[in-house]
Amino acid sequence: MVDLKSLYNEVKARMKGRERPLIEKVLESIQESNKPFLYIVRAPTGYGKTVISITCALYSVFDSSLFSKVIHILPMRSIVEDVYHRASEILGEAVKEKMMDVKEEDLELFHLFPLNVTTVDTFTWDIMKLNTKKISRIREQKEFGYDFLTQGSILDSLLFFDEAHYILEDENMKTVFSVIIELILRYKTSFIISTATLSKGYEEYFRYLAKAYDYEFKIFEPDDSDPFIEKENRKRFNIHLVDNDEDINTNVKKLIDPDKVNLVVVNSPYKATALYDTLTNLDGVRVFLLHGNMKRTHREKVLENIRKVSKGKIPSVIITTQVIEAGVDISSDVLITEVSVAQSLLQRMGRVARYDEDSASIYILKSTGEPYPAEKINRTWEWLEKNSSSVHPRIPSSYYGWLNQVHGKSMVDINPKYSPSYIKLKGLSVKLLDLYNRSTQILNQVEKIMRREVFLRDFTIPVIVDDEYVLFSPREVKKMFDNGLIEVRIDDKTIDSAPKDFTEIAKEIALGTKSIEVKYLGVYDNIRGIIP
Repeated sequence: MVDLKSLYNEVKARMKGRERPLIEKVLESIQESNKPFLYIVRAPTGYGKTVISITCALYSVFDSSLFSKVIHILPMRSIVEDVYHRASEILGEAVKEKMMDVKEEDLELFHLFPLNVTTVDTFTWDIMKLNTKKISRIREQKEFGYDFLTQGSILDSLLFFDEAHYILEDENMKTVFSVIIELILRYKTSFIISTATLSKGYEEYFRYLAKAYDYEFKIFEPDDSDPFIEKENRKRFNIHLVDNDEDINTNVKKLIDPDKVNLVVVNSPYKATALYDTLTNLDGVRVFLLHGNMKRTHREKVLENIRKVSKGKIPSVIITTQVIEAGVDISSDVLITEVSVAQSLLQRMGRVARYDEDSASIYILKSTGEPYPAEKINRTWEWLEKNSSSVHPRIPSSYYGWLNQVHGKSMVDINPKYSPSYIKLKGLSVKLLDLYNRSTQILNQVEKIMRREVFLRDFTIPVIVDDEYVLFSPREVKKMFDNGLIEVRIDDKTIDSAPKDFTEIAKEIALGTKSIEVKYLGVYDNIRGIIP
């Protein structure tokens, strides 16, 4: 019998990792489990939770008695790229990434590799039997697409929901996720919820589900004797709240330490780009820009350079948005961040003093906090005003109360089934739970929902930029169209006048009811990306 712990030691050695008792406990529990399990792994950022999925994937190569393979599910494309990069160093070609703009129809369509790294969007469509490349033919009832093949492959896997707080804090995603979780539980698929920032309300929610479906339920978190916690406890994090009348650019310019690695995080690509233009003239300091309105190859190149300056402690300023928050393995000496909600701030703090540094400075700039909910922004700031001196971003006990205050203390605060949105998905839930229903019936239910409102995420439009796709909001696409930077072809005909509402275009793309191609006509900026 293959031993998970022995495989972990092998993976740890190859990744040059350090002792992590919590990971050993999780793996031991997996191997000893005698029924489906639902585990929550609540460990600080930088702990190395990704090793769990890599080790389990390696285990599945030798022994499929517990699960046939592993699907590592992430909320953002940028994190998929980072996890895939790290896992490939261990598993080589035995790991595959899958996102909706992958053009090749290869085996990754069925999640058949030992480790399959994917986005929550792609995972959701696949488990609903609706691979996006087949939507049109499914609608026309010419075929069922990949139907049971992909869904069955998922239900036979160990599911690793990484950085799950992103899914749970988005109202649209949370509601759809609750329907998918019910399907997973019904068919006894084991899964792990991994995040550093899960509030008590969600713990109660998952505990309730585990009991209802007869799952083994455990919460794992490091104790005070854990070598990681002992090491992090020796670090000093100096947190400062900045509340003045000066704009973000002025404050950032004053707070940067030109002799250190500075990470600056703002809440939109527009703010990030404006800040970059303000700071590019700093003498002797390298300035980097990273945000979501960039081509994938561009982001990968920037991330590679950021990793180099981070590990080499080269004086620099890294200006970015939420894309840096989770799963990206870099470390800065100084963090300057616009205020966001508690979970998001803790993730940003996770990019500070991540390696062997003994101290770091954190500056949180007050603003409206958009696009985050104003109520949660206010609760976040009010808590910080009273408790910022006691927060240690690597010690969960120091910020657990903060998470509960902002994100929910009980199941009543967060349970998706109590929301009006869940009622609207009831028809879809009924169809999904009966595996005899085909992809055509599932698609019919999804389309009924999408004609009324958004499904899973806000409507976006994939824009072709130099043979790659970049996602933009309908508002951003309209602005570019009005400026002559966008070409729209519908059923092979170029439209000359702007639609009244580009949201309808986005909806048509999501539904796949028409052949629509949206292409960027401008010159791509290899530093700034595209800022409509």
